[in-house]
Amino acid sequence: MLGFYPRAGFSDYFVGTPAFASVVLSLAQSQSTLTLTAANVSEAAFYVQECQLDSTVVDLKAHPYLQHSQLLSGRELHFAMSSEPAV
Repeated sequence: MLGFYPRAGFSDYFVGTPAFASVVLSLAQSQSTLTLTAANVSEAAFYVQECQLDSTVVDLKAHPYLQHSQLLSGRELHFAMSSEPAV
């Protein structure tokens, strides 16, 4: 429900639809926080149009996942949501 889901047998996470507009995670392993935001998320706007980790666009078409190490070193994960799927 956070917008990323573990991929069994791998150290990465598939990118998916977040259920919350904003969440702050305390990351004990890296002693930091990761802030997740989802602009326009709603029951109608559940398609991820764009995903950015620390202002860097994640190429979801080439790699629809995030590495565990990326999440530990990141500070902000932003989802741009829409009611239309990305083309």
